[in-house]
Amino acid sequence: MTRTRCCRTWSGCRGLGFDGVVSSCDYYLPVVARVAERLGLPGVAPEAVEAACRKDATRQVLAAAGVPGPRFALCADIAEAEAAALVIGHPLVVKPVDLCAGMLVREVGDERELGEACQALADFPVNAREQERTPVVLIEELLDGPEVSVETVSYGGTTHVVGITDKSIGGAPAFIETGHMFPAGINAPWPGRPRTRPYGPSGPWGWIRWSATPRSN
Repeated sequence: MTRTRCCRTWSGCRGLGFDGVVSSCDYYLPVVARVAERLGLPGVAPEAVEAACRKDATRQVLAAAGVPGPRFALCADIAEAEAAALVIGHPLVVKPVDLCAGMLVREVGDERELGEACQALADFPVNAREQERTPVVLIEELLDGPEVSVETVSYGGTTHVVGITDKSIGGAPAFIETGHMFPAGINAPWPGRPRTRPYGPSGPWGWIRWSATPRSN
């Protein structure tokens, strides 16, 4: 079902007394947001959800808001990725822009590995829900260090930090989350600490959940 058709279907259900719209799958969150908006139900702005569900859009929104992050480039094909790699420098992280759970995210250390990672994405044209993928590649500067996520809740136009979660990663050269610990044990010395900044209802999204991965150098 397309986003437009889904919204039209739910628009005819206003009298059923829905309190909210949810999904168990990341791929449907933009549709959930648009249905909630159409029905006048609480929810995050659809544009915000769409930006958060696209890795390239996320990078662009955060950069525009002045949030520090890795250097990155959005590439249409392997040739563009190779050219961007010369500017950013290896090692790099290659990502699809529209998959979740770390699928096909890879660290690459040279031109050969970059080509293999890009080809793997080209060979995966649909996601696990049989939806067509956007055929572009996001490459990013590799940041080396502990990974944490800052968990927040937004209500009434104010974002509140709930806490910080430690993440353990395995499966190199992939980045597979093998465990979480809350609250994070970040009192031990490590180079750099995650820094949060307050955002009002307009930016970057009105709510924010992000990972802080400090450089080791």
